[in-house]
Amino acid sequence: TLSIQFLIRGAKLHAIVTMRSQSVLMVCPYDLFFISMLLDVMAVELRLHVGSILHVCNSAHIYEDELGLAQRVMAESPMGAAPMDGVPAGFLSTIPRVLELERMLRERLQEGRDYQDLIARATDYWRPLLQVLAAEYCLSHGEDVPQRVLDSLPDDFQTALSFIKKTD
Repeated sequence: TLSIQFLIRGAKLHAIVTMRSQSVLMVCPYDLFFISMLLDVMAVELRLHVGSILHVCNSAHIYEDELGLAQRVMAESPMGAAPMDGVPAGFLSTIPRVLELERMLRERLQEGRDYQDLIARATDYWRPLLQVLAAEYCLSHGEDVPQRVLDSLPDDFQTALSFIKKTD
């Protein structure tokens, strides 16, 4: 990322993002999520509405070792995603608590202990993130995602996780 410029136009906060280079398949989705969250948080803190994002990449690429995955992604039927909840007021003040819950979740996962009570302690806004982190931990360690974790996720997350499992 070379720059992120924020502009207030009317009652909306817009962003222009300039990237030197972008790995389209493996990094772009994370960057776009981060930029949209940053814009959302800033808009809430400034008491503005979220505007648009203009994403400019000077170079966009897919590496040769990613071609198989890229072909599988392209062969999939497009799936809709549920809209995200807006960032709640006071969002920044909730971050220390979420980081503490994430640390405890990671410790329990590493120790093979139950963690559902930790996820239940999170607010409705943060709970899906902790559920996805738990599922990702299982997948990255060659374990099946417990059915109770899958059942707790929105449908689009369940579909995405099943696709990840099929492609690994």
